[in-house]
Amino acid sequence: MRQLSVLLSLVMLIGLISCQPKQDRSADIQTLKSYLSKVDSVEKVFLSIDQDMYNTILGETKGNLDRFKMGYKGELVKEQARVLSEYNNVKRLIKDFPRQCKRIESEIERTKIQLNGLIEVMESGADVDGSGRDITKEYLDKQMSVETKVAQSLIEEISELDGRLVRTSKQYEAAKAPMLNLMSELLPNKE
Repeated sequence: MRQLSVLLSLVMLIGLISCQPKQDRSADIQTLKSYLSKVDSVEKVFLSIDQDMYNTILGETKGNLDRFKMGYKGELVKEQARVLSEYNNVKRLIKDFPRQCKRIESEIERTKIQLNGLIEVMESGADVDGSGRDITKEYLDKQMSVETKVAQSLIEEISELDGRLVRTSKQYEAAKAPMLNLMSELLPNKE
């Protein structure tokens, strides 16, 4: 009889634990949806970047700088060194541009998938994730922290890239003609 009583108590305890109400995550869901909206907005900014133009600028500046280094072996006066330095700054601003764009493209997609997946998990009240792990409050808190940090970092990176590209365009326009003049003045004419 005592074993039946203990067994009945254990079954009731398990029943009470499993019947605990799901935690209200509506504020977290709204936060995730807000981040998803922000990622969508910066994705539009990213997609509006004329990648061909900046790849051309990068290729041209690298090519001209390489030609100058190979073709000129003398000393530069202060003004000539300034022209070369300002033109080199264009290349520095976008030296990793092609690789960064590829990474950002995949990061946008991954971030959107992760945010949508976490929203879906919270809205459905799922108990187990796709890997078979229990979805606990701690699990959701950790995922919430990770995914919002990743989204925020992506948003900041795209905003920084956009600002850097504006500076690149201005620097390029200001430095191109003086550099071409310097090259025509100092490099031997190969005709």
